[in-house]
Amino acid sequence: LFVFAAFVLFFVISGANLIMPYINRIAVDNYIQPKTQGPVSIKGFALVMLSMLILELILRGMSMVRHHLLIAASNRMIIDLRNKLFDKIQRLSIGKISTRTAGDLMRRVTSDTSTVENFLVNYLPGVLEQLTVFAAVSVFILWYDPLLFLLIMLPTPFVVLSFNLFWRYMRSLFRKRW
Repeated sequence: LFVFAAFVLFFVISGANLIMPYINRIAVDNYIQPKTQGPVSIKGFALVMLSMLILELILRGMSMVRHHLLIAASNRMIIDLRNKLFDKIQRLSIGKISTRTAGDLMRRVTSDTSTVENFLVNYLPGVLEQLTVFAAVSVFILWYDPLLFLLIMLPTPFVVLSFNLFWRYMRSLFRKRW
């Protein structure tokens, strides 16, 4: 239930994040640098700024609720994961774990499951949200101007390759340490 509610909020927040640039466009085009000469409506400008504030407050509130839902769901998953890891360690032969002390093993299990929890609560939702926004904006840009889309997406394979090479190197350093 917690995961489902967080998943729904994820899509609602991603969609609401796409509204803010539209409101910014209205503010800039109609009030900050209007295309027509003449007096600018202070009332209209205040309404646009108020809508930006309200949308930002709603986004922050929904993000807080989603964060709490993810914490509740991840706590349950982490407890289950720790129990499974402890059971697995208890079933291992002494020869496999004799090079490490019991404290080292407990610290490692606790640290690793805390890292997984941190990833699930703090990083994964943001990455998924940004990927969703990226996909939506990409579709819009492709529809609006295919050449612009091509120019934006052209360097993508190089960036992905660079990240893969970097993380491959980082993983090799990590393996050497453990």
